[in-house]
Amino acid sequence: MPFASFLEDIVDRRAENGAQIIFEDQCYHGQFKRGTRRDSADNLRAELAAAARSLGMTVDKLVEFRAWIQRVDKELDERLSREMALVYTVSRERTRVLAVQYISLREAAKVSLHGAARPEDIVFECELLDLDYLYRGLVLRGQYLFVSERAVAEGSRKYTPADLLSGLVHERQAA
Repeated sequence: MPFASFLEDIVDRRAENGAQIIFEDQCYHGQFKRGTRRDSADNLRAELAAAARSLGMTVDKLVEFRAWIQRVDKELDERLSREMALVYTVSRERTRVLAVQYISLREAAKVSLHGAARPEDIVFECELLDLDYLYRGLVLRGQYLFVSERAVAEGSRKYTPADLLSGLVHERQAA
């Protein structure tokens, strides 16, 4: 934390002194208007009002909308960490199971991203959150087979652990 605080102090000092480039990766695109923090706050309010007008909203509605987006994002982030999935790694020919993992949906999305040979093999976090509704609890992409927690629970009541995967696949093929 001390390093982050140090960088923040540098950025604040640059802004107060009217530096043309405040951040290291920022490009200078014209004359920087020196002013007070009040001018900056007024500019931010004007930009916020312009953004609200362009969306056909009031500033208050735009602020409420932003708060709603942040709340939804936080809830989805919590679900990705809390909900689990069974991830089977299958051979390229899809004839053998090479590994099985019981991991969070966030980790499952990362596994899919890093193990994908092609872009269409990637399973996104939003798909994993709706695995039961989109794919009836089971989806195969590339060399990974993702099974939702709910499908595992239902399948565990019907099948032995050794027959779980084949039982779930046969159920979905029959439907």
